[in-house]
Amino acid sequence: MQKIAVIAGDGIGQEVMPEGLRVLRAVAERFGLPLRFDEFDFAHCGYYAQHGRM
Repeated sequence: MQKIAVIAGDGIGQEVMPEGLRVLRAVAERFGLPLRFDEFDFAHCGYYAQHGRM
């Protein structure tokens, strides 16, 4: 199993990351690749605004 850390930061990360994951999941399913995505939600201004820290 391949583990992939997903950290969508500010800039285009929040918009592009979901599409990139969609493509990776489709490829993994098509070719039988065992991928696991660990998503971390701490690298953007919205998180900082909500929690007061990164």
